[in-house]
Amino acid sequence: MLGNYFEEATLLVAVVALGYSTRKQIVKTKKLIAQQAKQDRGEYGEEATAVAVS
Repeated sequence: MLGNYFEEATLLVAVVALGYSTRKQIVKTKKLIAQQAKQDRGEYGEEATAVAVS
C-alpha cells in the first residue's frame, strides 16, 4: 500500500516539474518575441527617419 503512495508522489512531482519547465519556456519565448518586436520597431523608425531626411 505504501508503494502506491510513492508512485503517486513520483507522478505528482513529475507533473509539477513539467508544468514549471513549460512555464519557464513560455516566459522565455514571450521575452524573445517582445525583444524582436522592439527591435523591429527600432529598425522601422530608422528607415522612416532616413526617408524624411532625404
